[in-house]
Amino acid sequence: MTAIEERIIEIGREMGLIHIAEVEKRVTRERKRLNRKKSLQMALKMKRKGCELAFIAEITEIPEPRLKRFFRIIREM
Repeated sequence: MTAIEERIIEIGREMGLIHIAEVEKRVTRERKRLNRKKSLQMALKMKRKGCELAFIAEITEIPEPRLKRFFRIIREM
């Protein structure tokens, strides 16, 4: 979190508006989303370079069926 986000959370807690559990849940959710996005971006780059699906799945830790579905959706766009 940035210093501004930390300060907003601190003020919110002082005023009784923000509960720490909600904030932690939101931050965790955002981090997971960013990690998934980075993994999919890496998978797409690897596919464009000609890597095999099994290799991409192993490196990105994304299951092969999900990668197949992802590449099918990208191809249809």
